[in-house]
Amino acid sequence: MFNLKRPKTTDNSNTASSREKIGVPECDDFIARFDACVASKVPEAERAKYNIDYWVKSWKKEAADPANKGRLATLCKQSADHQATLKSYGCTF
Repeated sequence: MFNLKRPKTTDNSNTASSREKIGVPECDDFIARFDACVASKVPEAERAKYNIDYWVKSWKKEAADPANKGRLATLCKQSADHQATLKSYGCTF
């Protein structure tokens, strides 16, 4: 018989699919790309250094006020532009 169950993994990092959306497309896109990069290209031993939960929590709080959404879009674009370390792993933002 074949085992059709998915194997358990030891990776406890958040992924784009497990996060709630911020509600700002530029931020949601950045977070999804960031999470995908860390999960697929950063060596497992180094992944803890790339935890953006604080940013996500802060951006989500800011996005609750519609007046902040334009500023957040710019901030998330800038955050993507400044990911030199992750770009060295072959990630694109």
